[in-house]
Amino acid sequence: MGRTGRPRLDAAAPAERSISVRVTVEQQRELRKVAAENRTRVSSVIREAVDEYVSDYRESGGVFRRRRR
Repeated sequence: MGRTGRPRLDAAAPAERSISVRVTVEQQRELRKVAAENRTRVSSVIREAVDEYVSDYRESGGVFRRRRR
């Protein structure tokens, strides 16, 4: 059975950096559920979410507005 889901944007450049992110028990449960439904890994779900977030951020000029103090 081959992997399903979104193909890598650049197959020649696999993910090589690792970060640590704290999530709630419920967030972890939901991430696992999404991964299982899409027959992929949680890390793939997170990378796709980050890609979408960054894309939306660039298109809108910023998702969060900074407040100057």
